[in-house]
Amino acid sequence: GYRGTSSDITDLKAAEAALDERTRALYEAHRLGKIGTWSYRLDTGRLVWEPELYHLLGLDPDAFELSQENIRPYFLGDDAERFRELRKRVLHTGGTESIDLRIRRPDGTLHDLAVVCKADIAHDRVVGIIGTAQDVTERKEAERQLERLAYSDPLTGLANRALFKRQLAAMI
Repeated sequence: GYRGTSSDITDLKAAEAALDERTRALYEAHRLGKIGTWSYRLDTGRLVWEPELYHLLGLDPDAFELSQENIRPYFLGDDAERFRELRKRVLHTGGTESIDLRIRRPDGTLHDLAVVCKADIAHDRVVGIIGTAQDVTERKEAERQLERLAYSDPLTGLANRALFKRQLAAMI
């Protein structure tokens, strides 16, 4: 003979479909907003990037070996050290902090990132860091252009009176 059971899984399938739809919408929002997410676990030392972050940095996820040492050369100036200090503060305080960083992608282009780091807390303990990186290059370039226009002569490119007053006030 045969024996069997059955269950109505209609609600489960509807919930799975809704979750899939929301996940796709979230990925699309990240793509449109130029936002990549990442996480780091203290217990395993595992660093994970979502595909959009690779895209933002111009890296191939299949060819790039993800590690803290391999990321460092892409930062400009002292931004790698500033980012390291930010992560240490977040781990120590268990809070959330943000920072603006500049990177040079493998194709040589410069990009500005707004990075937010938040402590990942489980059972009242910090177990890692989760974060986002958003490409804000267009906004930062517009800010730099406005500053150039405000403090230099548009025809000659030389410093104007406003820049002189600003630098004099800073020196005093």
